[in-house]
Amino acid sequence: MDKGGTHTCALYINNHDGTFTNVAETAHCNITSFVKGVTSADFNNDGWPDIFISTLDGKKYLLKNKCKTGGDVDFEDVSEKSGINKNTNGTFTTWFFDYNNDGWPDIMVF
Repeated sequence: MDKGGTHTCALYINNHDGTFTNVAETAHCNITSFVKGVTSADFNNDGWPDIFISTLDGKKYLLKNKCKTGGDVDFEDVSEKSGINKNTNGTFTTWFFDYNNDGWPDIMVF
């Protein structure tokens, strides 16, 4: 739903029949905001892709994959625990890459 530039995020899962299902609500990643950047990587090296979302209003979301099997997808919001929200500036571009060459993906946000 549009609320002056904000929209609810979607996460589509392939049904393997030519269709897709939006599972954002059940996967706990249905963030409603003016999202400017989304990136995915395995930030904690557990073998499962995690999600980072940056918004124009400065709120950032780090969503840890709960590693469910059997086709279910679920994320835990670890933004506060990680300290990512200490910087409240609005952001735009974001990506994961190994900035310091330690073998772990780092979050870059501008």
